[in-house]
Amino acid sequence: MKTPYQNKMEQLGLQEFNLFEIELLKIEHFITALSEKYATTLMLDERTFLLRTIKRMTNLMHSVRVIYKTVIDRASMMILARSIIDLNAIICFFFQYVKNDEERALRLRLFYLDGVRTRLKISKEPLKERDPNYISEEEYNATQSQMEKAKRADLVAIDDLEQLVVNSPLYAQMHPEILEKAIWKFKKVNSKKAYTLTELYEIAAGDKRMARFEQEYLSHYVHGIAISDFQFPVINETNPAFSLNICCSILNHLEPIIKVWFPSDYDALESSFKPILAQYIISGLSPEELKSYIQDKEL
Repeated sequence: MKTPYQNKMEQLGLQEFNLFEIELLKIEHFITALSEKYATTLMLDERTFLLRTIKRMTNLMHSVRVIYKTVIDRASMMILARSIIDLNAIICFFFQYVKNDEERALRLRLFYLDGVRTRLKISKEPLKERDPNYISEEEYNATQSQMEKAKRADLVAIDDLEQLVVNSPLYAQMHPEILEKAIWKFKKVNSKKAYTLTELYEIAAGDKRMARFEQEYLSHYVHGIAISDFQFPVINETNPAFSLNICCSILNHLEPIIKVWFPSDYDALESSFKPILAQYIISGLSPEELKSYIQDKEL
């Protein structure tokens, strides 16, 4: 018996790769239109953050697409899929799981506070001694100057973000370690306990086993463990379309999130995508296939 996924492909006369491309094309159409209308330069604007994070995700998916259509290197596709899943977990956590507006705003401030503190900590490490064979003194000094400028900017950003956390209506009941350690994944505002990355995966996937697979199995590819060198086509997991299916599933899951956050735009976006979809399907058909397709669909 065919799955609904396979039936959908058959009805459209498409293959797995085509469904991924269509869904990617659709989400990119949505994000482009919404970004033109709503995106701002404010880092903490929630809808801008959502649009920006989805754009980062679709950029990674384009890389998966290129690898699939050229070298079909499964290990590289799995590494990209892991990064995509990480971004999806963040999106689902902030924009689907967290229901309270004040809590979401607080978490977003802590999210960036954690990022800026981490960058500052890393940048405190001095550059290694200049190798005159490869780096001029002018280039070396310019790099150091740039790093010092970034450090000063980070210190200002940290002060601003910490003040925004203190200004949150939830600050009075917040556990002190949340600000101290910038725990944006806190389970309760009055507790220092935090969700693990695997738990965020579970929130996004809705399934503990799939979350464990995504966290543990795909991490082997990221870290270059031996399993990432297994390229035998007889192993089911090595199906090169596997990464495409992960991406397609995530893209499908993004649609209801976009609909919730941009309700007044969604129907218009759906309508404006139909001609793009028709053009995509037609462009991939030979003259004979197009004639047969039109007859089958009674267009």
